Amino acid sequence: MVAPIDIDVLFRQSEGLADDLHTLIPTVGEQVRAVAADLRSKPHGPVYLVGCGDSFHAANAARMSYQSMGEVACEAVSARRFLDYDVAAPAFRRAPAVVVGASASGRTPVVAAALGTARRAGALTVALTGDLTGPVADAAEHGVALPLRELESSPGVRTYQATLLAMLLLAAELGPARLDGALAELEMLPEHVAATARTARAVSADVAEVVAGWQAVLVTGGGPSHGTAQFVAAKLVETAGMTAVAQDLDEWWHVERRFRPAGAPLVVLAPPGRSFEHARAVAVAAQELGRHVIGVTGPTAGIGSRQAVPVAADIREEFSPLLYHVFAASLAAQVARRLGRRAFDGDPPAFPGSLDAFRRSAQAVPFD
Repeated sequence: MVAPIDIDVLFRQSEGLADDLHTLIPTVGEQVRAVAADLRSKPHGPVYLVGCGDSFHAANAARMSYQSMGEVACEAVSARRFLDYDVAAPAFRRAPAVVVGASASGRTPVVAAALGTARRAGALTVALTGDLTGPVADAAEHGVALPLRELESSPGVRTYQATLLAMLLLAAELGPARLDGALAELEMLPEHVAATARTARAVSADVAEVVAGWQAVLVTGGGPSHGTAQFVAAKLVETAGMTAVAQDLDEWWHVERRFRPAGAPLVVLAPPGRSFEHARAVAVAAQELGRHVIGVTGPTAGIGSRQAVPVAADIREEFSPLLYHVFAASLAAQVARRLGRRAFDGDPPAFPGSLDAFRRSAQAVPFD
């Protein structure tokens, strides 16, 4: 159980993102370069990005980067599914996979079990973690530390950025372009993140008024933005205790466009890239269906939404999740404030027996 937390911590988390990047880009980049050099020296098959919660959302946001920059097949998998199904599949042993397990705390039991089982099955394993002395790092062949100073108890925001950055840097270093080109593109990122955070705090109060009024919101995006949508929805649930659902753009059209009430808000993530035109089409269709559409877009192209959350810069689609998640903390805090709630208010005072059993099951290793 996590004790309820005052929502002002979300604003502090958001304000710390840019400063974190000044430290993380060179320090994580140096570690990733050494790990990737070893991985490149060995024949290997696909990459599996494995995590729970925010780490799983980061994996979904980073998956495209491995396919495009890293030029390798990649799957983003929840740690439980990987442990119960993927690592147990006969095909997993046909070629050594690269399994990247992420845990901000370094103590997530199912991530540690996934890495340990994958390593014993012959995979090359990498832990991305805030604690290299914990069981997650111990289970992997390689460890990458995610150093964050003065970290407060909070729904993950700074930790999410650190995990996502590490995944993206590893993808860039695995590919033929190597890390130098990616680092050059990331040099301006702290400035863009800071500007986006300032704007998000300024505009989120008006957006929060709409979202809090409905107490339900859908968040949608395509490609890497689907992972960002999952993160945004998670922050609204954790911080404001409201119904928030993430969905892929096309799947929204097939299913969630029928969501009731018809006017409930829809947040559309629309960075430049392969999914932009589809995102614009969804925004138009949603408004015609009576939705209140909130567009999260860069400076060069809007989607005609009723409200907008501006992102400070256009960057390559692979790196766009590093900018498009930034508004989530401010929005979640503003919604919680309007509803009179604190982060993690929805946690029960004591876990029922069934939940205790569920937590114990997360430590079970069904395949070895």
